[in-house]
Amino acid sequence: MEKTEGSIALLVTYFGTLPNYFPFWLRSAGDNASIDFLLFTDDRAAYPYPGNVIVTYMAFGEFCRRIQAKLDAPAVVCRPYKLCDFRPMYGFLFQEELKGYDYWGYCDVDLIFGNIRKFLTRDILLSYDKVFPRGHISIMRNNRDSAMMFQNSGRYREVMSDPENCTYDERFEDGINGVFLAQGKKIYQKQDMIADISIRHYAFHVNSDRRHVPSIFCYEGNGKTKGLYRYMAANFGGGITKKEYLYIHLQKRRMDIKAAGETGRFLIVPNCLIAFGQARIQKDLIRRYAKHRPYWDYYRLRWGNLKKKWKKKRGIH
Repeated sequence: MEKTEGSIALLVTYFGTLPNYFPFWLRSAGDNASIDFLLFTDDRAAYPYPGNVIVTYMAFGEFCRRIQAKLDAPAVVCRPYKLCDFRPMYGFLFQEELKGYDYWGYCDVDLIFGNIRKFLTRDILLSYDKVFPRGHISIMRNNRDSAMMFQNSGRYREVMSDPENCTYDERFEDGINGVFLAQGKKIYQKQDMIADISIRHYAFHVNSDRRHVPSIFCYEGNGKTKGLYRYMAANFGGGITKKEYLYIHLQKRRMDIKAAGETGRFLIVPNCLIAFGQARIQKDLIRRYAKHRPYWDYYRLRWGNLKKKWKKKRGIH
């Protein structure tokens, strides 16, 4: 696509079957037409890709070989999730694809975007060397400094050779954020524009908001109010409050789809996407979907992680 001032390319890598809510990620990405999403995947299903989502079909093994060919140490990538550690290196690994863009970054597919440019203002982009510290989305200036920043840490070779995920793309003390800061670079760290959903609760708890107000989200894909909104019902009395967000991060939740074929306006509730047409959001609707209940997926995740740690400690593979 034609590059404009402040042009941004976000790299997305996903190997395996894309999640069932991927068409909704696509719709929200497509509604941000001034940003390009460069997707590398082996899922060849026929999705309605908008013009700003540029797909490269590639087998996981081929992608890993491409990484190894350009890096100066052994890259151990046993499973796709390990690629998170390599994302800070994408500016170097994908120089050809990123040529001509002013900014590059990476993002996940367990997101629904709002109006990205409304939040990522020209002032923020010009004032910071890295926007956001988290792995679900990070954006950097497209220059040699940011592309090669990972080489300023001797630890990157250790990360590359470790088969386990080291969260190198998110950590400060021994990750890429620490490297940026050690080099005197500025990172934009405000989180209040992001609806990062807690993995501990079934009802939506936004990590940057400790109030834990009963909430649901609505994606508005049409009209003047195009964007992503959180609707909150006060616990005692009061009405509904509304806040706009850059994106919601679903934290790999399993989502049911009750909005098949309708991606223009839909509700995002635990754990479901629901077609909503033009109806008004009422307080009783929020309360219906924001009820607290045990979140068994979280307990299964915790148990799985504990088993992995136990096996690793005893050298069991």
